Amino acid sequence: MNKGCKIVKRKRSKRKKLFVALFIIAAIIASVCIFIKSNVNPMIITISNQRIRALTTDAVSSAVLDVMGENSDVEYMKITRDDKQNITSVDMDAQAITALAQKITVSAQQKINKIGSNGIKIPMGSLSGVTLFTGLGPDINIRVYLVGSTQTQIVSMFSSAGINQTLHRLFINISGSVAVA
Repeated sequence: MNKGCKIVKRKRSKRKKLFVALFIIAAIIASVCIFIKSNVNPMIITISNQRIRALTTDAVSSAVLDVMGENSDVEYMKITRDDKQNITSVDMDAQAITALAQKITVSAQQKINKIGSNGIKIPMGSLSGVTLFTGLGPDINIRVYLVGSTQTQIVSMFSSAGINQTLHRLFINISGSVAVA
């Protein structure tokens, strides 16, 4: 009888050890999940927002340069002169300026969408939250889903440039909103 009691105790002991081991593994997994949720996710969000903001600014600037380079021969202002070659009026070519703004908007939107399909790379050390490891380690490619829009607005401004001189400036304000998921 003593022998049978030892076998039952061994089985119970093995079950207890298995249960304790499974409990420890579950606790470690839960701790890792909590650490990721509380430390790594905010770091990913912060870093990706900053990177996306910088990449979006670069994309819009690149779109403006590309479109302006393609349309460098287009005249956006029409200057009318009298018979003595004095300027009598300056008129905007609204159609050309509107076409320019539309091309910039489309190009910028395409470049921004391309950023989302490529994703962004974040060094693993940056996710640790330890300043010493920032920028170190292998890159983790994070896919981002960009949702946003780009709008352009044309602004014409006249200002004094001296005696009997007027400076005319034409601005294209580009604004957009980008949300990262």
